[in-house]
Amino acid sequence: MMKIETFSRSLAVATLVWGATLSTSSSAFVPDLKKEIQQGINQVPFDTLFSKWERQYGVQAVEPLLNFARQKNATSAERYLALMGAARLGGVSIQHQITPFLDDHDWELRSAALRSLSALHARESAQGALRLLKDPALVVRLAAVETALNLKPEGVSEALLSVLEDQSNYYHGNPLWVPPRALNALRKLGIPSTLRARYQRWALSLRVKDFEFKKSAASLIR
Repeated sequence: MMKIETFSRSLAVATLVWGATLSTSSSAFVPDLKKEIQQGINQVPFDTLFSKWERQYGVQAVEPLLNFARQKNATSAERYLALMGAARLGGVSIQHQITPFLDDHDWELRSAALRSLSALHARESAQGALRLLKDPALVVRLAAVETALNLKPEGVSEALLSVLEDQSNYYHGNPLWVPPRALNALRKLGIPSTLRARYQRWALSLRVKDFEFKKSAASLIR
């Protein structure tokens, strides 16, 4: 299975190449694209594959890639690769075509959509990140925290505080990765005066075994 971080790095450092054209029609192009995706999963470095698509197909590959990403009978890895490739080629202009993947049944596609929107600085679609702070998949919640921090949608600080208060993010008295990320995000964003009393109540009532997390939470009271 592909590592999510590999895709995110590929997308975040991408330099979009525009103006490339196809010598064949889109209908003739799709089968070849599918084959390239399937081969690319295990054989081709993803940066190499994305760069090839930029050179050979440019923005004309975006719609076929999105269509492939929508195919429920494709594997999660194939759909993930297709969506990340579409985001790299299409840029922020296709953010509204990426946002439906925030509701995909597959957590890998929800994560891919978040990471794509974050890397593209797609602020118009930022509210979707707040909704996925309550996603059932831990990996998606982690991606949602990072995306919310990067895009800073309205209500982000209150949403992150709700993450800290949510007991489903703790197990046997310990935070499950998401609360420390949310706390760090709040530290970077700053706690609005309207939320300070609520934050203090949470921090002072915190009962966790993780001393460093508790210490970090207390440091924001001052």
